[in-house]
Amino acid sequence: MNIEKKELRKAISLAKKGLSPESKLLSSEIACRSLMSDPHVLYAPIIAAYWPLQDEIDVRPVIRWAVASGKTVYLPVMNGDDLDLRVFSGEDLLNSDNSYHVSQPVDAPLLSNTTGLGMTMIIPGMAFDSLGNRLGRGRGFYDRMLKRFPAAYKIGVAFSVQHAPSVPIGLMDVPMDSVLFA
Repeated sequence: MNIEKKELRKAISLAKKGLSPESKLLSSEIACRSLMSDPHVLYAPIIAAYWPLQDEIDVRPVIRWAVASGKTVYLPVMNGDDLDLRVFSGEDLLNSDNSYHVSQPVDAPLLSNTTGLGMTMIIPGMAFDSLGNRLGRGRGFYDRMLKRFPAAYKIGVAFSVQHAPSVPIGLMDVPMDSVLFA
């Protein structure tokens, strides 16, 4: 494992632990308002997002808004060492019975769009820099998935404490098209 990445993850994790619940809520509200007014989100017929963990920007309002707006929404589903995208059909159809306790759709159709054309992806991460470089949690799940959708517009979403001056990158890392810090 890259020592530089490991140290950055540790520093960002510590910074996120210092955020109060009120601060995380306010930042999430700001991020959601920005996402819902972003043309890449507004006009995309397909949105791929994530169901947040405790230490991530809460984009559930964007997911609910997108569904209510008639967009098709996909969420990542763990499949061994990979992530697949499955249709989000409602909160009551999510299951968190997996090794990371991530809420994900069960028994929902897989994304059949193989390039990501017409899709905007809202992506979490441990850290991002101003060039769109993303540091994940270290297993490469998102990077492998993102490589399968080269035509998708990718928006990284993070708390302001996750803004790094520079994120170390490797051959497998996929940069974001834009990053929203809140």
